[in-house]
Amino acid sequence: MLSEKILYDILNNINSGKLKNGDKLPTETQLMEKYNVSRSCVKNALTQLKKMGFAKSNKKGGTYINLVMESIKSYNVPVILPYCSNLSDTTGLFYNPKLLSGIQHFALNNNMNCQYYNYSGSISIKRNILEHLINEKPDGIIIYPKTYTEFTDIYSKLDILKIPICFIDRKFVSLSSPLITTDNYNAMKTLVKRLIKKGHKYIGFYGFYKSNFNPTTIIDRFKGYYDAHVESGLIVYPHLIFQHESVGFAISDYLYDCFFNNKEKNATAVACISDSLAYTLQIMLHRHNISIPNDVSIVGFDNVLNNNFIPYKLTTIEQDFYKIGHNAAKTIYNMINNQNVKDIYVPGKLIEGNSDISI
Repeated sequence: MLSEKILYDILNNINSGKLKNGDKLPTETQLMEKYNVSRSCVKNALTQLKKMGFAKSNKKGGTYINLVMESIKSYNVPVILPYCSNLSDTTGLFYNPKLLSGIQHFALNNNMNCQYYNYSGSISIKRNILEHLINEKPDGIIIYPKTYTEFTDIYSKLDILKIPICFIDRKFVSLSSPLITTDNYNAMKTLVKRLIKKGHKYIGFYGFYKSNFNPTTIIDRFKGYYDAHVESGLIVYPHLIFQHESVGFAISDYLYDCFFNNKEKNATAVACISDSLAYTLQIMLHRHNISIPNDVSIVGFDNVLNNNFIPYKLTTIEQDFYKIGHNAAKTIYNMINNQNVKDIYVPGKLIEGNSDISI
């Protein structure tokens, strides 16, 4: 909604320091012109901002930033995410802005300082960040891990120091720290059952690493794929499960042979663990003159592709990263305050497209 865009922009400006306590906000008319929206839309945003305690109005009709009193105890909770140094860069991981918005909005309302660290996919940078944070001894850490075997020395030190950790998307399984993620199991199960209902019996699974170190997100999605078959009375064929050392950059011939050049039954549909892999699959299919969805149906996961990349609307799952971020901030806040916490699985939303058809 447009009112949420106005609200998020103001909150992000508060968090970055561009807006400080006592600063006057633009008038309703100025905001209407800036965002090209109606007055009611602007009023909705400002009303919500006041309800959250970040603004107040005076008798003259102006609206001013009103931040939490400094006398209230504040918490230092760094956030470590893997990609996207420029949050406006659409080529980076799409979910960082939404994750950060969810985290920041809870943090601002609860006097938490959530500084963002970006390790750009670099293991060495991430290690340096974590080692720095051990010395800083923050009140808690929100982190997106790459694998569940990384930095055992770092995590064990944090565990010994009793520094609370909350994992996003996937977890380091040796720690009992809570995980906030999408309900990957039921989301993929929904996609595969949709394909089965359309008559598909030979459904490929695209997204396993050949090693045994697949992240929990992929494992949960595969479980959903597997159980959808079993509950429907269908066999899960091993030759339709794609495994490779490099999932996203596998040579097209290997990918083609896995699904469409078998001595056994070829795939009539493929469930991809991400929209980006669905795009990779589409490029390969195009090279082999295979049409989507007429020759093969595909479904993705993430809802980030549009018609600029693909000539059809992809059936996929939309993840609520704002809610994941908000729940992560709330969870670490509860951990700091010695309250019981648990893993949270946020439901995904089915986005129906025309990339999958009945056979």
